Amino acid sequence: MNVYVASKVWHAPAWREHRADLELEGLVHVTSRWIDYADDSDIVQNRKGELWQHCLEDIQSADAMIVYCGRFDEQQRGVLVEAGHAIALGKPVICINTCQTFTALDGVSDVAFTRHPKWWWANGSAAYDLQGVATSQDLWWLDMGEGIEAALNTAFDVVLQYAFSN
Repeated sequence: MNVYVASKVWHAPAWREHRADLELEGLVHVTSRWIDYADDSDIVQNRKGELWQHCLEDIQSADAMIVYCGRFDEQQRGVLVEAGHAIALGKPVICINTCQTFTALDGVSDVAFTRHPKWWWANGSAAYDLQGVATSQDLWWLDMGEGIEAALNTAFDVVLQYAFSN
């Protein structure tokens, strides 16, 4: 299975480590080139349009997308664009944990895009209070390794369901 991974840029080293293990085991191929770009590279510093084109191409070549939230206080911005690409292309997006971006904090928004049929949670339904404390018994916080395993299980299930329903 080809998988596009997305998160804050500071998680790139961890993604690279997990990619090596996953690809060595032959489970998945990670299509995300962004995890290999150094912060001071020319593409990151001067050619952001090209970088975003790579992200789109890498999502197009994936079967599913995995989003990782490492802390509740993370603000995901680029991930929103990447998830929009994936959903528009009919690809499932599986989110590990949650963060402020994916959680209704003001009592007004219900973060409706997380209810899209292509949006999935790796660790159950996302029910958090305003301080980011889990309020649902079936929700737990996963480190990246546990989260990837849960997300891949979800991705395999979703992709297989789609394949057999058509």
